[in-house]
Amino acid sequence: MFDLDFSNPALSEVELLAHLTARIEEMLAHEPDLLMSLLYRNDVEEKAILAALQPSPNETVSMALARLVLERYKQRSASKKRVSIEQRDIPEGWEW
Repeated sequence: MFDLDFSNPALSEVELLAHLTARIEEMLAHEPDLLMSLLYRNDVEEKAILAALQPSPNETVSMALARLVLERYKQRSASKKRVSIEQRDIPEGWEW
């Protein structure tokens, strides 16, 4: 997703945000349909996307979208950890 390995522990959150911002800026200029498709596929809320697309004196559109993507990734990671822990409690024969 977005040509980044979010699970790479060598990248700090600041570095991830910088890489994401650059990639999203490029996609806004050259592949806006692909960008919107990726945001949709990753369940970034439409209301949040629309707010991020509004001009702001404090933040560029690409930075605002990058923050949304990073936040969604963190939510998904937390959810996956929670689900994997819960799956250990499944009785034998009922696992997937």
